[in-house]
Amino acid sequence: MLKSIKEIVGPDAIVSLMSQYCPVYKAIGHDKLGQKLTMDEYDAVYDYFFELGLENGYMQDFESATEDYIPDFK
Repeated sequence: MLKSIKEIVGPDAIVSLMSQYCPVYKAIGHDKLGQKLTMDEYDAVYDYFFELGLENGYMQDFESATEDYIPDFK
């Protein structure tokens, strides 16, 4: 997706890399969507952002991704 953003918008695109994904509802238990992001996965995307030559972005600290930010959907 980052490569597509660069190709469509250009290297000046502003991107927000967020680490707080937390599976809820039907995603819980799903083999691909049912797990939180790992530090290695986030680091890989972070590195790829710069490898592509993107320069404008907001990067969330991995440690800030807690379940405290999940709304109560009940």
